[in-house]
Amino acid sequence: MTAELWERSYPKGVNWGEPLPPPEPVERILERAAERWPERTACDFYGRRISFAEWLRLARRVAKGF
Repeated sequence: MTAELWERSYPKGVNWGEPLPPPEPVERILERAAERWPERTACDFYGRRISFAEWLRLARRVAKGF
């Protein structure tokens, strides 16, 4: 099997034939990160740092507005 060009930059030992994990809602990924690393920086954009906990609060606020 010939590797695709982009696959050459992937770490050695990665088995691309492995099944993917079951799907889950995107918000669950953010919730888990906020539980695990609430104060860790999730985003640093033009000097504005947002922690995972703050990002989760903002995401919930936006969702509520929808």
